[in-house]
Amino acid sequence: MQGMFELLGIPYTSAGVTGSALGMDKVFQKQLFAAVGIPVVPYVSFSRRAWRSSPDDCLRDAEQHLQFPMFVKPANLGSSVGITRATDHDTLRYALEVASHFDRKLLVEQAVVDHREVNCAVLGNDDPMPSACEEVFSSHTFLDYDAKYKVGYKTTAGSDSGPQKAEARKV
Repeated sequence: MQGMFELLGIPYTSAGVTGSALGMDKVFQKQLFAAVGIPVVPYVSFSRRAWRSSPDDCLRDAEQHLQFPMFVKPANLGSSVGITRATDHDTLRYALEVASHFDRKLLVEQAVVDHREVNCAVLGNDDPMPSACEEVFSSHTFLDYDAKYKVGYKTTAGSDSGPQKAEARKV
């Protein structure tokens, strides 16, 4: 959409073409982050074709490089569509099958245990302005599509000042 809007000279509010493309492909994004020294969780990825032709090889690759629990994701979707938490071999197989119905590129990530999830939006290019940060809380094991859009989740009230704002601006 961004490309069409730019070609037609229509103003829009979202990331530009490059940012959207880089941000949508989770595997490419991880490669880019790692290349510039930003830590990423351990992961493996493979194509839907590889999964469909050699599922046992894909399972073996994931299990050799990662530990359970893992998250399996379609690499190019948002809103947690098609994401499954795998806790053993059988749920990993199921999760890869689910993700393969949504995308041609599959991502398997090491789950981060005992984590905190914090949201912060940034507006602008030349003088970026971070929003107030908020911590996300959910009764689900992870923020899947249902937790986000059907059940709902809670967040802390963001603060427009103080150390969170200063830290967000620094990052």
